[in-house]
Amino acid sequence: MKESVENKVEIIDFSFNVVETGIKMLYHCNFETSLSIDDSLSLLQFFDKYNIQSLKVKIESLLIAQISAANVCRLTNASILLNSFKLKNECIEFIMAAMASKTPVSEIEILDKDILVNIVQNTFYKIVETQ
Repeated sequence: MKESVENKVEIIDFSFNVVETGIKMLYHCNFETSLSIDDSLSLLQFFDKYNIQSLKVKIESLLIAQISAANVCRLTNASILLNSFKLKNECIEFIMAAMASKTPVSEIEILDKDILVNIVQNTFYKIVETQ
């Protein structure tokens, strides 16, 4: 491969900061806890693309800890695009709990329609099941 001959890899689909942080985390085992949600999502995409599962799991955990009513719909949609089943499931659980407690969720209109249907179906199923 070209990379092995030239002894370099060109990564053009991620910002320098994302690549730099990802490489530092990989080689130095440093885990950045002060990342913005956007940076964390970019790192999740980076680790998913390059199949770095251990760091993908760490970033997923960081994102799960940051789920809130203000960002859950955005995180849900991102989880679908980034193949993050763990994040997606946690977001769905958060939304279902918010619905049950009548807690408002921001940007519900951007939520993936299939996910929304799934949540509504699961919510009604649980209600019927408990009666």
